[in-house]
Amino acid sequence: ERHEAAEQPARSMSPAVTAHAPGGTTVPVAVTIGSFDLAGERLNTVVLRDIERRRREEQRLRGYARALERANADLERSRRKAEQAAAAKTEFLANMSHEIRTPMTAILGFTEELLDQAENLSVPRETIEALNTIQRNGDYLLTLLNDILDHSKIESGRLELERVSYSPIAIV
Repeated sequence: ERHEAAEQPARSMSPAVTAHAPGGTTVPVAVTIGSFDLAGERLNTVVLRDIERRRREEQRLRGYARALERANADLERSRRKAEQAAAAKTEFLANMSHEIRTPMTAILGFTEELLDQAENLSVPRETIEALNTIQRNGDYLLTLLNDILDHSKIESGRLELERVSYSPIAIV
């Protein structure tokens, strides 16, 4: 004779429950209670599952989560410090470039004036070559300073772009 079992859904109970394991130790367990009908008779079941390993894993995961939160906080502090250092560097470069650029412009202006006067006077060729060297290297340094200023403006988000019409053929 064949018997049909009409199962009822199992219910899990979540309160902290311990059970005595073989050897006399006490272990945390999850309790599942269910019932079903078998041949017209109502049968109840109770299942105990050892959850010690799951609890240890959950504790380990909570430890990892705390360590990750601490690492994220450390990274955030480091990011803020790096941003502050980058801003300080950008400001320093911009200030130094301006401070050097002003006297460099004066040197170049005086050099140009001396070269203009040298053309009208009988100045030795070596002096004119020295003035040309000063002007050439001063122009190079001024270009370098302008590049540093542009870089500082780019880093700080203050670079202004200018739209200019041009001929691509003229560039090439």
